[in-house]
This record gives sequence, structure tokens and C-alpha cells, in this order.
Amino acid sequence: MAIRDWGIQVLQKFSEDDSGEINGAKGEASGDADSDALCQTLKRIFAAKPGKAYGNLNMLNEHTVCGPWIKQWYEQKIPFQRLINEAITAIKERVDAMAVITHSYCLWAHEQQGEQRYLYFFMVESSVTQVINASFTIEPIEHLDPQALSFAIKIDVQALFSADSTRQQQDIVAVYLQRQQRKLAEAACLAFGFVSCINRQQETEMVFTGIERYTSAMDEPEAMVFRNKAIAYCKEQEDRGEGVAINELSLTANEDKPEGFAEFFSQAQPDAPATLYPESRKLKQLVRFTGRGQGISLSFSSEAINQSVVYNHEQDTLVITDIPKSLKAQLKRFLNKSSEAETKESEDAD
Repeated sequence: MAIRDWGIQVLQKFSEDDSGEINGAKGEASGDADSDALCQTLKRIFAAKPGKAYGNLNMLNEHTVCGPWIKQWYEQKIPFQRLINEAITAIKERVDAMAVITHSYCLWAHEQQGEQRYLYFFMVESSVTQVINASFTIEPIEHLDPQALSFAIKIDVQALFSADSTRQQQDIVAVYLQRQQRKLAEAACLAFGFVSCINRQQETEMVFTGIERYTSAMDEPEAMVFRNKAIAYCKEQEDRGEGVAINELSLTANEDKPEGFAEFFSQAQPDAPATLYPESRKLKQLVRFTGRGQGISLSFSSEAINQSVVYNHEQDTLVITDIPKSLKAQLKRFLNKSSEAETKESEDAD
């Protein structure tokens, strides 16, 4: 990874009715080993976040402000520092219109990987911890917490401004919005003009159905191996922030028949794109059953079905054998205590 440009700002809004404040370095920021390490950490956290949205920037959207500034910077008409100053001002204006309170560190990074160029923007909430100072007294200190990522956007600027105007890529931009800071993240999304182009729920269902139908004709042990490998591949791609190429999934899940799943998938769903963005946590239902309610929480592998777990549909009952040792020990302790308590009550009554 090569960070060509770097910048950091602080966006503060002390009450829902106040206007925000922006603080940051006046001149060009110079990256170093620490900024590279922080960027790597934020990239890794961002890539591993579930529920990201993928799409593009709508340059014609009347609310978009950041897009044109990004274009001018890409065309080398303005420096990087001018870009991030104008962009953070646009984001602040939209945050001012929202009933939110924030103290966010805003980090920008321009990364180049070969011919590929990416623009990252991270909004990270501050955290407070306790430290012991030189006088051996405890005092609070505010610090940047990479885990408190409230908003992040990754823009493939090379693809965004490609001369090939006929190409309709739908995953040029990746966005993460934290639920607890939804309004803040939506304000940033609005300023960038992000437009979601990929229905992840639909694409998850495509992959789920494809794997389920393809493995239905296999013996259960073979089907289980295929499902586990397929889901592991999808999880790895999601953690990297990359899509799932059906051809690669087919090869990874079954090296003996590397094109088997890809051919089946293309015939079953001819309109599906070659690369999809399924949510791996939902695909896990192919190999694991989970549920909770009425004080009960269950989770078990599909391999256990009709083995140590038997479901009777007509009677609506679930029978579990081969009880885990730890659970069995807990049950015995509880039942012994209950029995002792009943015995004591009986003796007191006599």
C-alpha cells in the first residue's frame, strides 16, 4: 500500500441546535509510518464490517457537493488539501441540519496500488479513557478509537472517472454506516452523493439458493464440505471488502470439478452478474441453524440433523441426544441444587 496523500480533521458539534466546528492542519499533511499504520487498521476494520452498501456517486444529484471537488482534484486542478477542506465543509453543512452531537476525527487517505487509485474517508468517534500522569494522579484523556467507526467510504477514483463511459460498474464506491450514528453517517452520504446500486439481500438469496440447489444432489458429507468451503470463501472476500466471483467460488469449493458450480449457477440464474456481494453471516444458515425465544437459545450444525438432533414436524418437537459435556454438567448441578432445596423444605415442614 502506498499512501500518496493524507489528511486529518476534527468535526465537533456540542449540541443538536449548534453549528458544527472544524479544526485541522492549515497546510499539507505529510504521511509517516504512524499514519500508514492507522490507515491500515481503519481499512481492515472497514473491510470486515458487515452490512456495507455498494454503488456509485451521482454527480448530477443536486445535494452532491463532494463529487465535483473530487473530480477537480482527480484532474489535478486543485491540491489534495483543498479537496478535503471543501469536502469537510460540505459534510459539516449537512451535519448542521441534523439533530446530532458529535466529536469525530475525520481522516482522508489517497492510496495508490499500481494503476489503481482509491480515496478513503473515515469518521471515527473519540473515546475517553483514564491515564496516570507524571504526578501519579488519574486524569481522563480523549483519544481516537478506530473501533468506533461511524462512517467510512472507499472510492475507486480510477474507475469513477474512467474514459470508458459505456462501462456501468455498480461497485465503484463502498460505504459503511454505523447504526448508532445513523444521522451523522447519512449526512456524510448525502454530501458525497452516494447511490446504492447493489441489492445485497437479493444477491445473498441468489448465492444461498444456488449453493442449496447445487448440493441437494450430493451425498450429505460431500455437500457439507462444499458448503463449508463456499461460505469460507465468501467470508474471506467480505472481510477484504471484495465481491464473490462465481468462477472463483466454484473452483475454491470443489477443485475436482472446478467449473461445476459456475456452470450450474449460470444456467439456473442466467441474469445474475459474474461477481456478487452476499452477506456471509446469512449464508451460514446453510451449515448452521440458530434460533432463540421463550428463554431458549439454540445453535447447531446442519451435520447434526437426524443424527444428534431430530425434528418431528408433525409433533413440532426437537429431540437432542449426545448432549455437550459442559451443558450436561450445568444441568446436573442445577437439578442437584433443586433436589436439595426440595428435601430441605420437606424436612422443615415435618
